[in-house]
Amino acid sequence: MTSTISRTEIDVRMLEVRTLLSFIKTQESTATPPVDSDDVKIIRGLFYVHLYGAFEKSVNEVVIHALREIASMNIKHGHAALDFLPVSLAQTFQSLQSPTSDAKWGQRVKFVQSMQSLDVCKIKDDIFADQLQNVSPTRLIEILNYLCITQHEFVQTDLLAVSEVVEKRNQVAHGRTNPLRVGSSVKSSELEGRLQSVLSVMDQLILCVDNGLAAMKFVKNEFHAEYAAQ
Repeated sequence: MTSTISRTEIDVRMLEVRTLLSFIKTQESTATPPVDSDDVKIIRGLFYVHLYGAFEKSVNEVVIHALREIASMNIKHGHAALDFLPVSLAQTFQSLQSPTSDAKWGQRVKFVQSMQSLDVCKIKDDIFADQLQNVSPTRLIEILNYLCITQHEFVQTDLLAVSEVVEKRNQVAHGRTNPLRVGSSVKSSELEGRLQSVLSVMDQLILCVDNGLAAMKFVKNEFHAEYAAQ
């Protein structure tokens, strides 16, 4: 299958972040040494919140796109790759949490039967909703692996920079520190670097998801031809 993720909303969102960064640059002190006002420092601290929000929303859109594309293929349970079963049989896994021993054994039998059935997988696009509310690079890569999208070339320094964005956003948003303190230790040039790292990670995410959908590793090799034409 071939599918290309639309970047329109992502680009608009990131442009808003860049607009805020441009404003911060115009407000920073040009004196030597620079003496920035508390207002500027606070805005720099809040920049992490804005940048992270744009990142999280964009990641959610890409993951949801991938799930919808896979769901649209109407993959049969018996055709799904073994590593994809945690996703394709997610609803069946929930049924295994029955409170009684007798019911558990019955559900286990149904579960094994489901793995071999020719029923179409029911894949909900919100299956990772709870995983994507505070998304770190580590969490993102885990989700890609769940989707059998294992070929990605994220730059380690970019992942570290995004991890910093996530952590500082959490510090500010959850009240562990204040934006004044965060913004006092960073300049707009460093914020520019963090934005570029987020953009780089998003570029790689979109690329690896597009390639992953085309590779169809979530389908057993012997059944690729059945789904490739979709």
